[in-house]
Amino acid sequence: MPRSAQDSSSSSYDSDSWSDGTLDSQPDSADLLDIRDNSEDHPNEEAVPERISQQDAVERAFEAKRSSFEEELVIQLCFLHLQHQLQQNYPSRQAAARLREFKRSHAANHSRTLQTTIAGFLSDERAQDMEHMVGAIRVMLQADIPENDENWIRTLAEGPLPRQHVFLQTAQRAIYEGLQPTTGHLSAKMVSDTAVNLAGNALYLFSLRLLWPLIPDDKRLQIQQWILRYRESSEDAGAAEPSSSSGQGADPARG
Repeated sequence: MPRSAQDSSSSSYDSDSWSDGTLDSQPDSADLLDIRDNSEDHPNEEAVPERISQQDAVERAFEAKRSSFEEELVIQLCFLHLQHQLQQNYPSRQAAARLREFKRSHAANHSRTLQTTIAGFLSDERAQDMEHMVGAIRVMLQADIPENDENWIRTLAEGPLPRQHVFLQTAQRAIYEGLQPTTGHLSAKMVSDTAVNLAGNALYLFSLRLLWPLIPDDKRLQIQQWILRYRESSEDAGAAEPSSSSGQGADPARG
């Protein structure tokens, strides 16, 4: 269930900034990771274990995706710190060549090994910034999503949603604005852009669940309210169409 609404005057966002894509159509159902069994309107008892098995399979797939997402996000952030250091130390073409060679040589490294290796190439200040950033990201991603948020996200498998790219843009802005006051512009942009780019490769609901821990509580509430408004407006539009068609059919002379 969405959290209870807050006074709109206390929000740091203008309400219009969270309504982008309100008229966007629903994405393909396959993108929503719909785990429903639609074979019967009233499934019998034998169908229940099958649905539970499907849900378990989805959860196992998500846990694997979450683990790889954290690993790849940390790797990409470490590479970005190295890239900035090389660009500071060398001409652009030489810096790019050194970065390519480093990536090739360390392609098989685990993120923690890579983090330690890259720290040795950075200035003390940049290495400290990287360690703080990566440590904070690991803590955020490993935190459990509140149960009420998990339950709400699962309900999104049914019904219309804004298109995934619109959600990703909204999430990127929310992550950035949540981090910027404490990390500064460059670090907040680095994390939000990289996380959203990686999550965009996942199915819709997976991408939402992957990014949710990086979104601060007040922005989560705003996203929930935004999606709720979208679904309500979509349902209202769907309900109006049959009524309009019926009226025209009953009295075609009426304009």
